[in-house]
Amino acid sequence: MFLVETLELERLGNRSHLAGRPRSGSAVTADPPRDVDRVITPAAAHRRVRIAFVAEAHVPTTASMPLPRPN
Repeated sequence: MFLVETLELERLGNRSHLAGRPRSGSAVTADPPRDVDRVITPAAAHRRVRIAFVAEAHVPTTASMPLPRPN
């Protein structure tokens, strides 16, 4: 069995996602809040998985910024 859950973070107005496989005991969280230990870790423990990977989809990009030119 594979679990996928969306965790609504009302105060922050966003969602985090938890996906894992209880049989293997590992999981990935996507877009976690800064206080992972307070929100995501207990949710994972309740589902008997441990967070092994974190995926962040909202990383600021520097693609639009000019790169420094070598001297």
